[in-house]
Amino acid sequence: MTDLSVIIPVYNVEKYLRKCLDSVVNQTFKDIEIICVNDGSTDNSLSILNEFAQKDSRIKIINKENEGVSAAWNSRLDIVSSKYVGFVDADDWIEPETFETAYNAMINNDVDYVCFGANIVQEYESDTVHAMKKYLKIKYKGKTKVDSKVIQKTPATMWGKIFKTSIIKDKNIRFTSMSKNEDTAFWLMYSVWAKNGYYIDKCFYHYIQRQNSIMGTKYQKLNKSTECLKLIPQLVNYYNENNLTKKYFFMLQKQIKSFVYLDYFNSSEKLRGEILQQASEIFNGLNLGLLNNSLFIKALKNKQYNKLNFVTEYGLAEKLLSVKKTPDCQIYRFLGLKLARKRIRKSKENK
Repeated sequence: MTDLSVIIPVYNVEKYLRKCLDSVVNQTFKDIEIICVNDGSTDNSLSILNEFAQKDSRIKIINKENEGVSAAWNSRLDIVSSKYVGFVDADDWIEPETFETAYNAMINNDVDYVCFGANIVQEYESDTVHAMKKYLKIKYKGKTKVDSKVIQKTPATMWGKIFKTSIIKDKNIRFTSMSKNEDTAFWLMYSVWAKNGYYIDKCFYHYIQRQNSIMGTKYQKLNKSTECLKLIPQLVNYYNENNLTKKYFFMLQKQIKSFVYLDYFNSSEKLRGEILQQASEIFNGLNLGLLNNSLFIKALKNKQYNKLNFVTEYGLAEKLLSVKKTPDCQIYRFLGLKLARKRIRKSKENK
């Protein structure tokens, strides 16, 4: 039995896969199992995986039909036998000492997860990779007792951490939403069982931001975005079934608001009403339990959208002259014309 399993979901990443695999097989921590889940790739990704597997017996390849990242992770979580597990996206890479440092921090401090920082590497249409910049700012250092504040201030990514396999299995943490934001759901289901975490303020992980990647398109306006709404039923059901809602009521309510908020503003203005309608249908179809006491959820269930503070209906005067703020920009209206000015943020955090 190995001490650490590394899961790499792979789908049509031939351009990046060699660098990713090189960074994992050349870790200074050698006692690892490298599980590559080929999710129906149609390019040369599988050939590259086979090439590496022939040279390194630690690499295991699982081939399956394309069902998305969530299904790829689920298919291997069930049979991971190591004590700890980490995740690397197939188009990213990590520093050589990443898992040795994280593993030592885990066992020497008796914690339930280890979190480390990441750089973001931006790639544009010209395929040139621009200089890295710090992406995940770690707000804590060393061993930290986990509470709702720590959970919310920790980056909600699966990569950039190692986890205890026993918690994942014992607490039945799985992906069911098939959302591109499944990292958030995983973190919110895992972290509530953690007593202590350990934070390393070093950027071991390098995240490629591609033009056609999830992150590269995340904040572009879409015709209709429901990626966050898909997570709500899974989280509500999980918290209720495990009697977590009372303890984490305000954190869960805040996250639900954030999901609705993000999908609302990531959709084109003319389709935002449909987002609210869909949110209403979701909440009316769920057994909400204590969440029925949330004024925000009550407003959505009853379709009282005017009570939601982020929903703005422009009257005649506001259409002639007004200034409104959204998460990404300021909207100026003058004599019926609309101008959006992007807001400049000093730091960038995710997810």
